[in-house]
Amino acid sequence: TCSRMDDQKKRIISRQETRRRYRKMAQKVLGDDSTISMASLSSAAEILNTAHTLQTPARQTGTSDKGKSNTCEGHTVLSSNGEQPCTSVAVQAVEHINETSLETFLAELDLEADKYEYDTSYIHLEERTLADQLSEWLLQFNITREAGSNLLHILHKYHPELPVDPRTLLGSLRTVETENRCGGLYYYFGLKNLIVHAITDDTPESITLQSNVDGIPLFGSSAGQFWPILLSVSGAQPSVLALFYGDKKPSDVESFLEPFLEEFKSLDGVLNYNGKAYTLRLGSFVCDAPARAFMKRIIGHTGYHSCERCCSKGERIDSRSVLSDEVDTELRNGVVFDELGYTGTHQTGQSPLIGVIDCVTGFVLDYMHLVCLGVMRRMVTYWKKGVGTPARLSPSLLRVLSERLDLLRGKLPSDIARQPRAISHSDRWKATEFRTLMLYTGPVVLEGILSNQHNRHFCLLSLAMNILLEKNDEVRKYYLNYARELLALFVSQCHMLYGASFISYNIHSLLHLADDCVNHNCSLDDLSAFPYENMLGALKSLVRSPNNPVAQVVKRLKATAGSFRPGKLCHEKISANPRDSVFMLQCGQLVQIVAIEDNSKILCKVLQSHILKTLYNYPANSKDFGIVKVLKSKLASIAVEPFNISDIERKVICIELSSNAEYLAFLPLRHLYTSVRETNS
Repeated sequence: TCSRMDDQKKRIISRQETRRRYRKMAQKVLGDDSTISMASLSSAAEILNTAHTLQTPARQTGTSDKGKSNTCEGHTVLSSNGEQPCTSVAVQAVEHINETSLETFLAELDLEADKYEYDTSYIHLEERTLADQLSEWLLQFNITREAGSNLLHILHKYHPELPVDPRTLLGSLRTVETENRCGGLYYYFGLKNLIVHAITDDTPESITLQSNVDGIPLFGSSAGQFWPILLSVSGAQPSVLALFYGDKKPSDVESFLEPFLEEFKSLDGVLNYNGKAYTLRLGSFVCDAPARAFMKRIIGHTGYHSCERCCSKGERIDSRSVLSDEVDTELRNGVVFDELGYTGTHQTGQSPLIGVIDCVTGFVLDYMHLVCLGVMRRMVTYWKKGVGTPARLSPSLLRVLSERLDLLRGKLPSDIARQPRAISHSDRWKATEFRTLMLYTGPVVLEGILSNQHNRHFCLLSLAMNILLEKNDEVRKYYLNYARELLALFVSQCHMLYGASFISYNIHSLLHLADDCVNHNCSLDDLSAFPYENMLGALKSLVRSPNNPVAQVVKRLKATAGSFRPGKLCHEKISANPRDSVFMLQCGQLVQIVAIEDNSKILCKVLQSHILKTLYNYPANSKDFGIVKVLKSKLASIAVEPFNISDIERKVICIELSSNAEYLAFLPLRHLYTSVRETNS
């Protein structure tokens, strides 16, 4: 085996050598499949290196004198001072692996986690076989059958116990029995099975179910589409409850929901599992407006009586359906809805969900579709193309705005998956990009671009959404009525600032958005369609051909034994890197990390209250909501203090002010607020 180094010496593998190693692995084992990510290659390399090391001790070549070069399995290791090669250690022998945690082992290999992160928590060298690890790797990275078969044929020569077909390795179903239902193919996974797979030690005995129904087209050249029923168990990642495939949406909502509702009613609100009696409650449906209309059997969002919360009647202006901006209209009532009291104006028939859930308050106004893709997209469109309205920006101002957004690209925290793009690309923006503009970059980049009136109007929406997305129950409830007032003022000013036809269904529904926080006692982020949209994209990626897509997805979902998840859970990355280094402590102090001593200690600069200035004064002092700015020169003289990582409450975004480069703006991260964290020094 390779010689053991002193414990205080650090083994550092060249990053270029690491990348060459993975490229060689890709070419030799997985072919030239460009769809295979660096994350899957890195995981594959670790599995194969571990398996090889556990069976064959690494072979040492060269000399072991200090300052001399040694190689092991083709890897070069630098000396402790980083100047001359010292010893050859690519993968340590069995003794070293057993002594060292896998996380430390991977850190020693320096796999550049900032560029390609992957989850290694599923690898347990002492508990799982090579077949187990390969199975999970195939599923986690959605490896094609051809690539998996190629890999298994190579490994079979050295590990005869492995099969040569990935379907055998995964234990895939041979046949899938679908049924013809509501105009297409239908498969039902089972409510009880789904809940049982989702139950963990942390699951409360009172389980709240949240469901989502939406359609997703599968192919660009045909009308084939999925309409799954997704379910989240007490806030866990969504799972697939039922799957429908057809050329259009299900023809009958009763038939579509029948298996789900029958099993839910048969459980009678109680699930006995593992010696515990869990109570079940269907808390909410999170859908976009067309799906809500389909499920509730009400008129679409373009109708005169389309509002789902009040009896406001719209009118036709400039060939658009425009609703009222009044806040004192009669509210809809769940009892009246159940009795079909709105038939002829709002209801088109009897929903199968009547008696199962309150069809007025149980269907939340999802802010992803309503605010991000609705209100924000509409505002940005008027800024760019609002003919005849004072909101339209000149080409020169649009160019400056695009430049400001481009300058922020790569500077927002790594928790924000889509970095800012120029406003010229807004027609192709995703919901997350509109959310970023609304909550974080907008107050910084729009100053001096929008007129004073339009900028103040935008700040009404931005601050109100900051309040409604606040996860701290005490803070959110304290400001909830204020957020309601801000949104009412925002809607009332739309007619003057954007024109008579601006108040669409989405704009009007802002008047009722705060009610969801009250009715469900949670943040709007807990009632969001973002996790369900991620699952829809993941389901689409499981389809490899147009031949029986339902069977393809069912086989791959069954192979995961209910553990299929669309990527990793959201987490806050803790780092000394400037874009991931600013946090708010539980005591309310703002700190910037300068170093991480170990997995529990951090060294920080504390930004004292007297150097924090308000970022904007309208509609309120932004400092009261943790939104501040700081003079750059003040940061240099701040002393460093030690803290525990457990002291951190949430991440804060730090970006340079577009209108004044001497200042940095700090805005709390609202949509990611979790205790699942990753440290990276």
